[in-house]
Amino acid sequence: MGWLAVATIFAMPNNTLTVVIPVFNEIDLIERCLTAVLKQDEVDEVIVVDNNSSDGTPEMVAEYARRDGRLRQIHEVQQGVIPARNAGLNAATGELIARIDADSIVSVGWAARIKEFFTDHPEFDVLTGGAFTSDRKEFPTFRLLMKMLSRGEMPEFSETRGLQGSNMAFRRSAWENVRDDLHDDPDIWEDGDMSIGFIVKGHRMAWVNDLEVEISNRRLMTNWRSYCEYTAQLPRTLRVNGWNREARLIWINVAWRRLDYVLYRVLYHRKASTGRALP
Repeated sequence: MGWLAVATIFAMPNNTLTVVIPVFNEIDLIERCLTAVLKQDEVDEVIVVDNNSSDGTPEMVAEYARRDGRLRQIHEVQQGVIPARNAGLNAATGELIARIDADSIVSVGWAARIKEFFTDHPEFDVLTGGAFTSDRKEFPTFRLLMKMLSRGEMPEFSETRGLQGSNMAFRRSAWENVRDDLHDDPDIWEDGDMSIGFIVKGHRMAWVNDLEVEISNRRLMTNWRSYCEYTAQLPRTLRVNGWNREARLIWINVAWRRLDYVLYRVLYHRKASTGRALP
């Protein structure tokens, strides 16, 4: 790293925001993702981590980087979302780091909200928010439950113990505190593993209700076997961290997710066959 880069880093104010996006063969999605992120002036740096893409994704990202100097692309040859994620987070120069997925389309004001929240709430080191597919944005059970509990008035935020991998942000100091304790098992939920890492190290996490991203429905459109294998990774994540009691209890959550998958597929196919919008 040259002296100019070092000087630039040290000159950055303490609320600078880096957005990290791991990618692997995301040619169909990355353009919408980058367009939404780069529209936001409050984003100071974007790092796209290419993880051996072969479909033209790196070339498209490079074109965006030529248009906007805030964007840079790095490459991680070790395959997997965890190595790609780590490479991006370690390369970030901002004091605040957001991590999203290639199919995340951040909402208007998303970056400003992250900076505002961390400024107003120094007691929190990590935040997250909702990630909804466009065809079921008003459907999530979480919203309905929160409205019932709050009698129709949603709180600004609530403390949480779980992060959305497609929509999270944290102070760089928090990442540096947990990164060496995280697992590299490809068959776990890496965002769940990060959540546990933050909890163990005493970092408070907030769910911010107006911090939202839109995501694709690709996870819900996988076949039943793949979805079952995916959801089984949640209790496995808890077990590798020694949270065996929680791993047994979380099967209730797994069952609910699988029911949700079935309901979504039924509703999705009804929409596809009738043209009617989902609830």
